[in-house]
Amino acid sequence: MDAQIIEGLKNAGLERISNSVMALLEPAVEIKTRQINRLPRRFLSRLGLIDEYKLDIGASKIGGLPDLPPNVSWPDNNGMPMSFVAQFNMSSVTALDSTGLLPSTGMLYFFFLIHGEAPTGISGKVLHLEGELRRTHPPAELPKEDRFIACEVEMATRITLPPSDSDEIDVLKLTREERDRYDEVWWQIMPDGISLLGHPIPVQWGGWMQETLRTCSDDEPAAAWQLLLQVDSDRNAGMMWGDMGSIYFWIREKDLKAQNFASICVMLECS
Repeated sequence: MDAQIIEGLKNAGLERISNSVMALLEPAVEIKTRQINRLPRRFLSRLGLIDEYKLDIGASKIGGLPDLPPNVSWPDNNGMPMSFVAQFNMSSVTALDSTGLLPSTGMLYFFFLIHGEAPTGISGKVLHLEGELRRTHPPAELPKEDRFIACEVEMATRITLPPSDSDEIDVLKLTREERDRYDEVWWQIMPDGISLLGHPIPVQWGGWMQETLRTCSDDEPAAAWQLLLQVDSDRNAGMMWGDMGSIYFWIREKDLKAQNFASICVMLECS
């Protein structure tokens, strides 16, 4: 992959920034979804098949029902239940995490507040838990349209590049033409859909993401934050974030190294 990126930059006439760009590469775990049940969602709900009986308790998945320890309450914000987005069995992820930043054991869960109001950056929660698990149904207050279809996942390691509107690329002082050529290389390299770690794929360009990260922490730069999970709108899971948007879970790099998931920055971008 490194050779492909170097060749792409060379062919784009960007050899002058090649070394700088290669120093910015970040590995990610690319995630592909596959529906467990092929029936339309209205039939799945009617037949009670949303409870993904074919999937082992504790398996990594997108959507469906979380497998939580019995003593863990469903995450909410001021009484409004959050939607369950994903869970990952870290023992199956660790072999793909070349950074060593992710936990190597336990389960990592992601929840997102679709309805209700929350201050910028705290419209979601991440939990890292261990112990006995059971398939957990959401509170009745969570609207059915805020519950997603269970999907199996396939995971693979990918290399990612920072987007052209990021602070890392801004310091390279690209001309408008060079930025356009960089974007062409970038789109050829970046994974689609859902990914753990790595650089983000923005929906809104122009530095909006960096500004939101700075809002999440008044005393730290955007560079202090590490992308933890990006989830694009996904047809298999019945996820639609605004108008074909994405949600992003960010964590301070120091907190990730300490495996402290209590303080994260969550954002939604859509066109």
